[in-house]
Amino acid sequence: DGRVVVISGDTVPCPGLVDLARDADLLVQCCHFPESAVADPAVGAMTERTLPSAGQIGPLAAAAGVKHVVLTHLSMRVRGPGMLDALRADVARSYDGRITVGEDLAVFDV
Repeated sequence: DGRVVVISGDTVPCPGLVDLARDADLLVQCCHFPESAVADPAVGAMTERTLPSAGQIGPLAAAAGVKHVVLTHLSMRVRGPGMLDALRADVARSYDGRITVGEDLAVFDV
């Protein structure tokens, strides 16, 4: 029984990524900003083209039917108290699967 792991890198959601991640067991996804940071015009521009916000990840994972999302490549903006919980909450607004904030050297069973 094969398993599917998708590693997206610095990629904002797009139809090709949804297709690539379709029914994946694990999606490792760049999640650079909390949704609260998108109001900053510079951050907003980045989330349109390069580095996604947490609010963009939930719809992507839900549309693709991903079972587990690991958030990686976090901005320094998410290092403060409560920010990791905010990232999870931003993703969970539109995705009801498993959400993990990745850490260096983390290991996942697939």
